[in-house]
Amino acid sequence: MIDTYLGRPVEINEHGNNAAIKVHILDEASMRLNGFRWVESLGEWYFCNPVYKDVTFNMSIKSEDDWRIDILDECFLQHYDYQYLLDKYSNNINTRVLEIVKKNVDEIMDSLKHKGIISGWKVGDYI
Repeated sequence: MIDTYLGRPVEINEHGNNAAIKVHILDEASMRLNGFRWVESLGEWYFCNPVYKDVTFNMSIKSEDDWRIDILDECFLQHYDYQYLLDKYSNNINTRVLEIVKKNVDEIMDSLKHKGIISGWKVGDYI
C-alpha cells in the first residue's frame, strides 16, 4: 500500500509501518543490552525511551515482520505526530519542542540502526 507523507509517497507494509524500515531481532543478551525487555504476556520485545518530558519513543517487536514504532504523548495517552506537526505548523508556531523530539527520535533511530536492530531508515523518513 502507498500512503503520502509530506507530499511524498511512502510504501506502508501490512502492519502500517514504513516498508523501507526493516527490523532485525538480535540474540536475547544483545536485545537486553540495547534496552529491550521481553514481555512474555505479549510475546514481544519492548523498548521505551523518553524523547521530551512526557513524550516517549516506543518500539514493540513481535517478529522481524510484525513490529511497531510509536511516539506517544504520555499525558494524553495518544500518538504524538511530531513529523506532521513540524511540516504543517513550522511557519506558524514555535516548533522548539517538536524539533527537540525530532532530534531525539532521530538519535534513537540512528543508534538502533548502528546496533543492527533496524536497517533501511534514514533521517527524514516517515516513522
